[in-house]
Amino acid sequence: MRLPKRPDKGCKRLLDDAERFAQLIRRSTHRPFTLSESRYVMRQLLASAHRASKNAHCPYSRFHVGAAAWDGASLFVGCNVENASYGLTQCAERVALTSATAQGARRIRALALVTPDNSPKAVLNLRTPCGACRQVMIELMDDKTPILIEGAGIFTLKELLPNAFRLK
Repeated sequence: MRLPKRPDKGCKRLLDDAERFAQLIRRSTHRPFTLSESRYVMRQLLASAHRASKNAHCPYSRFHVGAAAWDGASLFVGCNVENASYGLTQCAERVALTSATAQGARRIRALALVTPDNSPKAVLNLRTPCGACRQVMIELMDDKTPILIEGAGIFTLKELLPNAFRLK
């Protein structure tokens, strides 16, 4: 999925953090990344994650989750896909990341997560990725990769999983 030419509306609170997002992208890509580019990419990530969340298969929890991964050129989306055997459920983050990998993306530059069914007052741990998703992120993303979590803010992977298990 390519970035659309016109930006969609995004989450205003997160867009206020566009400077931090731009700094994190600059660090991970080692290239200039302007504030306007930052806002544009953030809007597209959030809008794409929201659209993906509408496709969630969540008959058991009724909790829609959407994710969008960006490799610097293309967007890859995912939604949660529940299963009656709960351990087989796929989280939106893993769907987006495995989709990106299957389509040839080798380095994810940013990830956005949305949980539109969450209350605006929901605690942080109801918005952040589960442990399995964090471990998959460690495999496919850099420690400094920005993760936009609607309603919570912008985090790096290192902040979400400080002492990650790695084989390399």
